[in-house]
Amino acid sequence: MEQQNIFEKIFLGKEYKKALIIVYASLFFIFCFYFLGEILGKALFYISH
Repeated sequence: MEQQNIFEKIFLGKEYKKALIIVYASLFFIFCFYFLGEILGKALFYISH
């Protein structure tokens, strides 16, 4: 029974890690697009004015 619990923990840990990686990746991409949007917005503002 001990070994089974350890294997379950490892498996659940791996699944949990996959979910965390997906969440962090999506947050990273959202941040990148927001940052690019800010830079482009400022650049267009300076060009137009």
